Amino acid sequence: SLIDIIDTSMNQFDKKLNKYFWGFAKTYAYTRHDNKSFCHVDNDFYLWVLNEGFHKSEFGFQNPEVFDKEFYRYYYRLIEILKAAPKPPQTILDNMVDHGLNCGLVICHSRFDIVDEWYQTAKHYIESNLNHLLNFDNTYREHLNLMSEQFFISSILSREKITPHFLFKGNDMKAATRPDNLFTHTWGHAKRDLKTIASVKRRVIETHSYIAEKIEKFYK
Repeated sequence: SLIDIIDTSMNQFDKKLNKYFWGFAKTYAYTRHDNKSFCHVDNDFYLWVLNEGFHKSEFGFQNPEVFDKEFYRYYYRLIEILKAAPKPPQTILDNMVDHGLNCGLVICHSRFDIVDEWYQTAKHYIESNLNHLLNFDNTYREHLNLMSEQFFISSILSREKITPHFLFKGNDMKAATRPDNLFTHTWGHAKRDLKTIASVKRRVIETHSYIAEKIEKFYK
């Protein structure tokens, strides 16, 4: 059959996980790897072409998010919140980096121990510092998720001297929604932008007509 197993273990997060740490559930999902290669794609992510580099690298992500670029400067404040936490993860403090890793796409072929450490580090950070994280600076609540998801894995890979492969290495957030990319990630408000929606629909029709037909039939 197309689907052999339906894993319901994610139900444990239903109505229990704080909304500002929704990405934590994703890190848990990665630990279900069973020591086999896996690929995670966000449900607002359209992967048009997967370049060959992803078949050869231990890890792969959408793109690096370098802090000093216009769209990612909020990481500086998130690091301040991290350092001021009652129980910050020491391994992250010891391996500070200047970028996060966008997890719209996550691919892992080996070093599954790193995936498990990523989850456990995020779990400890959130559970041990929840009140601090939610109250230290209310204006940054919507970005809190990025530390335990995107910054922690960047730090751990740096410590292990592992260079991941990227779909693209740019830092322009808007570039991710362009219809001529290898992918289109309709993150944030992009999924409600009519031009972005139209470009995605057009590309689905042009490149995957059989899928477009199934979608049209489903909604009729």
